[in-house]
Formats: sequence, structure tokens, C-alpha cells
Amino acid sequence: MIVPNKYIIGFLVLIFLSACTKDVIEPLPEENSPVFKVNGQIDGNAFSINAGESGAFMNTSTIIKNSVKRFNGSLENTQTEFSISFSDGMIDIPSFNSAIEDFETFKIAPYTNGEPLAVYSSENFPNSEYIYDLEWSINGEVQSGDILEIYEPGKFEVCASIIYTDGTEGVACNEVIVGYQKNVHSVLRHIITQDLNTIAYLDSPNEPIASIDWLINDSVIATSSSENYKTGYLNLNAYRLGANITFENGVKRKKEIFVNTLSPNNFVGDFSVLENQSTEHWDHSATVIVRHNQKEYRAIQNGSNSAVITINDVDSFNNNSSGEQVSIFKGTLNCSFIDLETQEIVDGEFEFSFGIAH
Repeated sequence: MIVPNKYIIGFLVLIFLSACTKDVIEPLPEENSPVFKVNGQIDGNAFSINAGESGAFMNTSTIIKNSVKRFNGSLENTQTEFSISFSDGMIDIPSFNSAIEDFETFKIAPYTNGEPLAVYSSENFPNSEYIYDLEWSINGEVQSGDILEIYEPGKFEVCASIIYTDGTEGVACNEVIVGYQKNVHSVLRHIITQDLNTIAYLDSPNEPIASIDWLINDSVIATSSSENYKTGYLNLNAYRLGANITFENGVKRKKEIFVNTLSPNNFVGDFSVLENQSTEHWDHSATVIVRHNQKEYRAIQNGSNSAVITINDVDSFNNNSSGEQVSIFKGTLNCSFIDLETQEIVDGEFEFSFGIAH
């Protein structure tokens, strides 16, 4: 019996805020009111933390998590913590600048409660009846079993290595974006002609194509703006056929299939289409963690209530010890929280003046 492999990186609690090197902002201005502070209530209990008092300090950092940039701040002492992690967005457009200091609101990030965002198996392939064995890898890490479950949002390189019922093998790797908006939808397909050439084509892209680099086994063999490509004579019977696509709206995507001209049923299709399984989006969202009275809470969307952080003002501050710009985000948050141990839903309301690196 095959046990599904679970690719879990620790998404629920966002431990990375404490695991990374902490960049403490100092010195604080000499004034009566601390520049970094949070006041409010959680589950009816008063909450207050001020930098420079009771050992509280402000940490800031930017990190790359699952190929997505995150902008972090954490005000904490040994007993209490309030942390915000803003996610980048529009991640399929490399040239897009989020400029988080210009946002007036950030939606609260989805909470999945341990459910996978995407599931991949042999049943997802149209030629599954010809598949004898399947092995997955993600970001170069080989997974056990023939089912891959992705639990975190991000951009991943997913590879499928297949052994077919006749003993031949095939492999293809695709860029997979899970939990973020896709600004172009398209699928790479192919046809094998009678003379054993291959016609590759991008099926129904919903945005105009600027250019495509066509690749055979990782080597660029042609560049064009056409959504179709015919290989011609290659002196190869089986190969990986890739397309690095740039669309006119700035989207860049990498797609790959495996083609076997002598055994046409032994192919690996463009399985990146499965990235659309999740309808949740983390683009420009905020993950908020509160630690108080020996309990840990996370802000959530609850029913029809649209939970957002409202930003009232942003002031430039200093650089942190890593040389990153830190700004003071002043705003409010009023939403539901979940107790990460008991799963109880409680109310929370906060006003903050908070440091975020960006």
C-alpha cells in the first residue's frame, strides 16, 4: 500500500520569524511614547507591548520563502509577541514591484488547517493506464510514494519521473505556482506527426505572447513569438521539450513535457495545470501571530467577514542591521483569531505602530 508523501515545511505557525537571524532596530528615539507599540485585546484579555519596556524589542527582516519574498516584523519579549509577515504578490511577473509601503490594506492570509493546497498522482495523467511507477521530486528533493501533496503557498519546481508498463522511462519538470494568482493560463501540448516529428503548441493562452524559447533537453533550439513549434529532424526518439514563455503583460512561465516519438503513449504532459486546484490566494496578504498568556493565536478569515489590516500611515525609519529599509506602519486590525492549540475561535482587536523591513 502506497502511503501519500506530505511535503510539509511548517506553514501553520510561521516559525521562520523566530528561526531567522533577528535584526533589532536600534537605537530607539528618546521620547515619552515608544515608536514601536501594540495595544488591544485578544479573547477579551488586554494586550499591550512597547519596545524598550519589559525587555521588548523590535525585530525586522525580509526573507525568501518558497521563492516568494516576505516582509516581516516582530515585537516581542519573553512573555508576549505580536508579529506580522506580509507576502509579496504577482509572483509570475518578475518585474512587478509590490511597494508594500503604498498599500492601504492587506487581507489576512488564508488558514488551511492542515489541508493540502495541491495533490499530484498518476491519476492526473491522461495516459495513466500506461504508467507502472511514478516518483516525484520538489525543488530537487525526491519524495517517496506516487502521491505528492503540497501544503504551502509558493513557487516550486516539481518533477515527475515515470516508468511505463513497457519498461521505458520519461521525466519532465514544471514550474508550479500554488496559492498565488496566475496572470496567464495556458497548457503546453504536443502532436507527433507521421514522419515522427513533434509539433509543440501552447493551448489557448489568454494573453498575447511576446516570445518563447523552445528547448530540447535544456538546450535552446529556437526562439519565436509563435505559440507553435515543429521540431524537425532531431536524431532523437525520446526527449524533454521545454518552453520558456514571456507574455506581453510581463508574465514569465517555464513549462516542460516529455515526448517519445516511437511510443507516443509514453509521454509526460504539462502537469502544471494542476496548480489551479487551490482557489485561495496569498498575494499581498498578512500572516499575524499573537502570543499572550501562554497561548498562541493566528489571525484568520472567518465566514463572510473580510478580515484586513488597515494601514493609516507609513513613515520611513532607519535601516536594520542587514541594511534593509525599515518603515513604521501605523494601523489597526479587528478580526477573528484561532488558538493554534485548541482551535478555538476568538476575537481580537489591535492598534499598532510597527516596524516592517522592505
